[in-house]
Amino acid sequence: MNEKGLSNIIATVLIVLLALAAVAIVWTVMNNIIGDTSEEISLTNLCVLSEAKPTNCINNTDTEVNVTVQLVRGDNVAKVIGIVTFEGGATASGEAEGPKKLQTNLTKITNTDKKTPLTAKATVVVQDESGNTKTCDEYTTEIQCN
Repeated sequence: MNEKGLSNIIATVLIVLLALAAVAIVWTVMNNIIGDTSEEISLTNLCVLSEAKPTNCINNTDTEVNVTVQLVRGDNVAKVIGIVTFEGGATASGEAEGPKKLQTNLTKITNTDKKTPLTAKATVVVQDESGNTKTCDEYTTEIQCN
């Protein structure tokens, strides 16, 4: 008989190669997803381990509000951010270099609408070893502005 077809060995080798290619594709996709997620988890952990609070809020001039922000805890803080709420509900923010733990830095916030500042909050920007940064959620500590 003159039958032509694939031998069992060639068919087995092709199936094994297809399986290896599928595993490589799935591994690449999953590795990218896991890598991005682990970076985000690392930055979120730094946010949990950091805390800043406003200690003073002064309406410096008609166009500038100064908020002093104290770093309560955290070691990987790149910046502190002061956030002011004005009459009418508008908000504005200013940032300064992250101070050492338990020290303060002054954030200057521009008051373009010349509205009365009411309250101030603070937050931090954390940075991991790779240089990736994340702005953390605002902390609940709120003070009245003078």
